[in-house]
Amino acid sequence: MPGRVRPGTSSLKSRGHIRVAENSNAAVPSSPINSRRGMPAPAKLPRRAGDEQVVVQFSMQELLMRMEVFLRRTRKMHSEKEVMFTIGNLYFSYTDLKMTIDKEVFNLTQKEADLLKFLCEHTNKILKREEVLLNVWGKDDYFLGRSMDVFITKLRKYFKADPQVNLETIHGVGFRFNTPQS
Repeated sequence: MPGRVRPGTSSLKSRGHIRVAENSNAAVPSSPINSRRGMPAPAKLPRRAGDEQVVVQFSMQELLMRMEVFLRRTRKMHSEKEVMFTIGNLYFSYTDLKMTIDKEVFNLTQKEADLLKFLCEHTNKILKREEVLLNVWGKDDYFLGRSMDVFITKLRKYFKADPQVNLETIHGVGFRFNTPQS
C-alpha cells in the first residue's frame, strides 16, 4: 500500500513506495520517520534519505497535522491563483497578505494571514483551541497558545471596523468566527 510502512521494514526501505517516482515532482519533500527502534542513528542515514529526520514522539493525528502544515507551507511558494475572502465589509487577500477596510489597506504577517484564512474557512463554527493550533502552527503547546492569543487580539482590532464581524471566545473550548450569513 502506498504511504504505509509495511511490517518488518524500515521507513528507509519503504520510502520508494511513498514517493511515486524520483523525478515526478522535485518540490515534494520527504522525511524518514524514526521511532528510535530499529533505525540507524541520524549520522548513519544515507545522504539522500530525506530532507530532515523526524523523531516520532507524538500521536499519529499530530503527525498527520504536522505533515499537512508542512505541505501547505511548501505549496505557498507555488501558489498562482489568488485566494480572496469577503468578511462583511472587510476584504482579505491571503495571496497578497492584505486586508482592505473602507479603502484602507493593511499588510498582514504570514501568521496573521494563515490564522485568518483558517477562520474564514470555518466561519460561524465552534473551533477548539487545539484544532486551531494544530492547523495553523502545526502543534499544540502552551507557548504557541500564548502566541495565538496575541495574533487573535491583532485580528480583533481589524474586525472592529465592521460590527457584524467578531471573533468570539468560548470559555474552556475555543473560538467562533461570527460573520454575516451570505
